[in-house]
Amino acid sequence: HREPLEDGGCHFVCYVFQCTDEALVDEIMLTLKQAFSVAAAQQHSKDQLQTCEGCPMQELHKLCEKIEGLHPSKTRLELQKHLTVLSNPEQASIFEEVQKIRPRSEEH
Repeated sequence: HREPLEDGGCHFVCYVFQCTDEALVDEIMLTLKQAFSVAAAQQHSKDQLQTCEGCPMQELHKLCEKIEGLHPSKTRLELQKHLTVLSNPEQASIFEEVQKIRPRSEEH
């Protein structure tokens, strides 16, 4: 049984009872399992809807999906295109980090 809370949420109340028919117990348990599975799926979809579209991790995830499986030259183009939408300080920071990890042979 779902009971609403003052803050707009809700909590569940479970009643425990004794039953003499095993088939009825199985049916009740299956129904409860299905109900909680549906509730969990609904909560999960609600949580996903609350994801901030401007979140840096969300942006990174979208970029990773976009470049996954691309040829390295196309990956590089996608990354360069993505860099153009970043602010100057962000671009400078990324450039500095790349310079730190780039092997010396690639600098020429």
